[in-house]
Amino acid sequence: FIAKADFTVRAKKYSQDEIGLLADAFNRMTNELAHNINERNKSQELLKQSEERFQLIVENVNDSAIFMVDSDGQVISWNEGAERVMGYSAKEIIGKNVSTFYTDENLKEGELQSSLKQAREKGQFQIEGWRKRKDGSVFWSDVLYTALYEEENKRRGFAKITRDITDRRKVENALLQSQAQLSMAQQLAHLGSWEWNLQKNTLNWSEELFRIYGLALQDGDMPYEQVDKMGHPADSEMLQNIIAQSLRTHKPF
Repeated sequence: FIAKADFTVRAKKYSQDEIGLLADAFNRMTNELAHNINERNKSQELLKQSEERFQLIVENVNDSAIFMVDSDGQVISWNEGAERVMGYSAKEIIGKNVSTFYTDENLKEGELQSSLKQAREKGQFQIEGWRKRKDGSVFWSDVLYTALYEEENKRRGFAKITRDITDRRKVENALLQSQAQLSMAQQLAHLGSWEWNLQKNTLNWSEELFRIYGLALQDGDMPYEQVDKMGHPADSEMLQNIIAQSLRTHKPF
């Protein structure tokens, strides 16, 4: 009956002799097996539901390429977001090597192999770099690699999430360029500037302001108390009043 997975069958106990004890042991074993199989079925059903929900989420993400590659680097899954970002349909790309998305320069520098190695060793690895679309155009991407394993620590492959962050990189570059231009203008005019973080009560000085005060450049913000000591003692009370008024009225000073 056990071989047929019928766990409703119970042995009848007729006596307290060895046969009776054997019947007791059989029934206990049957109850335990039935319980374990019931729990396993519940776990499998919960796992199935979880996988279905995850797959539904992945399929409906259209701003990120989410796909899987096997241990040999062959693409084995592809979502709609991947098609939008990379330009390939699932039919076109599944079975192709992940190196398809890398520029020749990336491959020569060994970026792909290095990234997979880092993911294997650390479990996850994140990097930014150029990626290539089906039409040959390139975009600046944020890529997250996650190593996937089966039972007994056997590597299954990798999950990859690729986002196009070209616009963000343009904004960051424009900001860096603007900061460089401001620094140059301040140096030419011998003017300094600072930003005050009210929550942390710290000041961030421009490079030229350090030069004006004859101080060595330092990373990070400086405590307000440290900066306040640099002023003349007679000006401290007046400055505190001006700052307090500015905070009340929300007007510049």
